[in-house]
Amino acid sequence: MNSEFVYINEVGPRDGLQNQKTILDSEARLELINYLIDAKLPGIEVASFVNPKAVPAMEGAREIIKGLVHTKGCEISVLVPNMKGFEMAHEAGAEIITVVPSATETMNQKNVNMGLEETIESSCNIIKSAKSSNLKTRAYVSVAWECPYEGKVEGSTIL
Repeated sequence: MNSEFVYINEVGPRDGLQNQKTILDSEARLELINYLIDAKLPGIEVASFVNPKAVPAMEGAREIIKGLVHTKGCEISVLVPNMKGFEMAHEAGAEIITVVPSATETMNQKNVNMGLEETIESSCNIIKSAKSSNLKTRAYVSVAWECPYEGKVEGSTIL
């Protein structure tokens, strides 16, 4: 990769909205996403295929994917926390699948209700399924430097 190149993947429509007091409906979220697409961002993470009881702000992820009519070269990705989320995202037509295992046991338990090893195994299985379905994948490590529950994360944990 060229060291003079920066790839910006906007996660506001997913991560930025999921904990807000005011919940935007799918129509308002689509409007926001379309403005971001028009701003010529190279990538946008638009939704999370999670149980809406756990994350009410992410209800309507399928409608978000189906409602995108123009992406103008913008890479649209979705977050999936587990295999059920992957299956729903794939059925909805998502083309880029993102997994986000956390670096600590506690954060994984709080975030996806699985332990660290189970989360890593689940993420690997999701990536394998996505690849076999010819979908692109992304993986990020959450709380790589510091965990709000366990404090500083040692570099050896990440590697």
